[in-house]
Amino acid sequence: ERMALEHQGEGMEVVLRLTRATLALLQDEVREPRSQATRFAALLPRIASIVQYPDIHTTAALRVLLAYLVDRFWWSSSLWKCFLHTLYPDDPVSTISQHACTGSTHLFEQEEVNVFAEGLTLAGLIKNSFRDLVNKQCAEKKTPVCNNNYLMAAIEEAREKLPLLVLTVEKGRHEGLLGVTGYSKPLSVLYSFLLYVDCLIYQLQNLHHSHLPAGNTMVDEKIE
Repeated sequence: ERMALEHQGEGMEVVLRLTRATLALLQDEVREPRSQATRFAALLPRIASIVQYPDIHTTAALRVLLAYLVDRFWWSSSLWKCFLHTLYPDDPVSTISQHACTGSTHLFEQEEVNVFAEGLTLAGLIKNSFRDLVNKQCAEKKTPVCNNNYLMAAIEEAREKLPLLVLTVEKGRHEGLLGVTGYSKPLSVLYSFLLYVDCLIYQLQNLHHSHLPAGNTMVDEKIE
């Protein structure tokens, strides 16, 4: 709390390591680690818009954790990068291939995964939290984490990588490796990647509208 109030960036790495560990445990396919992580998240102070019950389920725990991070550490560029990296791992193509090869096609074996895995939910919550973070930084007039050129280059890189990701998912689907149920880890990785691009575009548009005069549509045209 003291670090958050005094904007002490030196300890952010510890905060981010704890965040990544908690997010991983909240998505664990084993019930006990997931329950322990949920109990930890329930101890965090909550903003008014978040449920205040002492016992919360996994999705609510994710909301509590992410809302706490944005509310306390909005000033940290490391949190901005952490959100993006959560949506876009270092090598999404390999991640999709690995999940496709290890995924089960048996409904019984996937029952626990379908009920509790939070991949798609987490990606959507990260996207919303990223937008909240950008809005908070803009409202507090914080210097943007990145510039226009960085964002345009990242979007262009994503545009070039997207066909390969789609091709990898389609290959797994044709080979029958994506499973027979509604939840699919490879598709979850692809969904997260698309939300990563959405976050980049949102930051770029926010940067554009905050620093350029009204009526200038150059950035919007490039995004299209």
